[in-house]
Amino acid sequence: MSVRVINAEIKCCTPFYTFGENGAMTYPITPGQYNKLSINECVWFLATPDEKFKHYKAEYFNGRIYRIRCKVLKEYIDNNRHIKKLIKYNHEGKPRIIIPIEYLKEVGRIDEKIIQESGISGAGDSAYSTDADGKYIKDFSKNSTDNTNTSKKGTIGEFLMKQYFEENGAEYAEIQPDPYGKTDLKIGYNNDT
Repeated sequence: MSVRVINAEIKCCTPFYTFGENGAMTYPITPGQYNKLSINECVWFLATPDEKFKHYKAEYFNGRIYRIRCKVLKEYIDNNRHIKKLIKYNHEGKPRIIIPIEYLKEVGRIDEKIIQESGISGAGDSAYSTDADGKYIKDFSKNSTDNTNTSKKGTIGEFLMKQYFEENGAEYAEIQPDPYGKTDLKIGYNNDT
């Protein structure tokens, strides 16, 4: 059996609901982020809710997974980074480019209950912890004494996407050890199927 390995970048973000007719996602365009597009094959976006911002489109987007090939995203950035209405700045003043949903391919969805239980929505009460080996486990105990409780949105999102890929045809999905590394997940698919 031969396995094809895909280097993946995972972005967990609240969609920009009010952009255009169908909404949008955003992608950071700092030099470090831009350079990741030459190393990875695809970027997957996991749409997460913002508990502070209620919008009628939120229920539709919550848990949806979108994909774009890195080559296509790089071309989009190169062709549009000069258009001011497509640039947003985060709370640290770092630029992000707006990507209309039409440019992304919807590839799946994570159940809303799983999204809520994970704490990824910013509610701060994650049901995920790590065991002694650093592997993510479900822990619904409200009185957990686990000091390594995962609360970072990106880390929880990578874990949810790992589960998603493994439940949907991947031989494996391996979270990379460096949370700030160039690749978030390595996903192995059987070439023989």
